[in-house]
Amino acid sequence: MRSSPACCSPLRPAELAPTSTDHLRQEGPSVSHSTSAPLPHDVGKVRSLRRSTTSDGFFTLCAIDHLSDFQILIDDDPSTVTYEQTVAGKHRVIDGLRESVSGFLVDPQYSYAQSVLSDAIGSDIGVMVSLEDDGYLGDATERATRMRETWSIRQAKLAGADVAKLLWFYRPESPFAAQQRDLVSALAKEAADWAMPLVVEPIWHPLAGEDPTSSEWKQARIDGIVESGRLAVELGADVLKTEFPGYLGAGGDVTRAEDALAQLDAAIDVPWVILSAGVDFAEFADQVELSSKAGSSGWLAGRSIWREAGTATTDEAWNIGIELARQRLRDLTDITRAHARPYRPSLSAESVSSGWYETYHAEAARA
Repeated sequence: MRSSPACCSPLRPAELAPTSTDHLRQEGPSVSHSTSAPLPHDVGKVRSLRRSTTSDGFFTLCAIDHLSDFQILIDDDPSTVTYEQTVAGKHRVIDGLRESVSGFLVDPQYSYAQSVLSDAIGSDIGVMVSLEDDGYLGDATERATRMRETWSIRQAKLAGADVAKLLWFYRPESPFAAQQRDLVSALAKEAADWAMPLVVEPIWHPLAGEDPTSSEWKQARIDGIVESGRLAVELGADVLKTEFPGYLGAGGDVTRAEDALAQLDAAIDVPWVILSAGVDFAEFADQVELSSKAGSSGWLAGRSIWREAGTATTDEAWNIGIELARQRLRDLTDITRAHARPYRPSLSAESVSSGWYETYHAEAARA
């Protein structure tokens, strides 16, 4: 498991945090009011993550950072969909679901500034913003993350976003593997410098010659999801957004999935959430329940929630689709509250020295 510098660590979810605050104190005499001892955790990161949770500590997040995948819901040929159509479609979904989630994952091109300045995203919910661009570098069997040019963690922080998210294609056998590891390490450092939490979303994809329908590949994928999640955290991720490590339904193996989820939870020391990958909602609800029981702190779901609203072409279809999405969000939130591990950092005020701010990101302040 990753051992982060104290100034850069957000905080483990509530149930994993010791009940005593003794572990926060330095060796020797107790911290006095006259000291400038560093904070045990980065208050900026903790604050940003808490803004992205419910009041009781769960990540109930709606993803709408899709680019061409969103446009194809408007027209089968996404190249014909205009900027204005994309902005309007995303804005409508965000405005319709804002009361049902703890935050949104958005993209900078079509939905961040547009939704904040129009107040579709209000001050009472968190905002994660994506760092990557559409598609990927390389081909379908050898992928590297395509970063959005002229966009950075620094800019996202200055724009007021709470959290940055990276879509991370990773296969250790890929010729891009070292480049992809370096990417996460570099972004984690930048995120630490700007006190901004970094969410990493590893994606396991087939290499040349592999058959993703074979049982051998599916078993390797399960192990790969667990290992890439562990590695993402080791490289500096503050939150893990993970694919479900298993297969349910016909031909699936619930016990194998439960084992993989337990392995993932034991391998990392940060909060983690499950992504929906556009699967059928009933299947995603089952995934959320299993993940919650294994120790996740919530979910980050997109098309599995709002697909019907996103494809609506009449007001009637829109009203039906958005209400269906709201009900799905209520159902997922109930499952999460019943079973998941909340992210509720709690440190005694007395554990913070009076001069904590003197050393907080002091080098950056002097730069």
